[in-house]
Amino acid sequence: MYSLDEIIVPSNAEQELALASYQALQAILKSKDVEMLAVIIDGEEVEIPAIAIELLLEVLRQTSQGKAVSMVPVAQEITTQKAADILGISRPTLNKLLEEGKIPFTRPSRHRRLLLRDVLKYREEVRQARRKALIELMQESEDTGLYDTQQ
Repeated sequence: MYSLDEIIVPSNAEQELALASYQALQAILKSKDVEMLAVIIDGEEVEIPAIAIELLLEVLRQTSQGKAVSMVPVAQEITTQKAADILGISRPTLNKLLEEGKIPFTRPSRHRRLLLRDVLKYREEVRQARRKALIELMQESEDTGLYDTQQ
């Protein structure tokens, strides 16, 4: 059994099995609106909810491509260094964002703690803002004739 935050690198045999499992499970899910999946293990039926099926599908897809997989509970508290690493910024830059109130944090002791879900939410907001700015810049370039779409 693996711990939740352990990184798992699949063998070639595991990649092949993951691909077959992914394809079979995806075929079942495409043909039906599934709210849960019943699996029989050693004669015992286990029900797996839809959200877990989606996670399982993603793990199988990544594993089938030979990619390392790690799962972390989103409510997990992380250090400022870990948050900075996730965001690809320095810790002082992260601390500035925290002081500006852009990412919530707690200070249960001397050190700040952040919820992983808050860090991931901020990262997605930044990505969306960048994407929007890039689209606006491309549109402005097209409008002014700096970006020629006819080549």
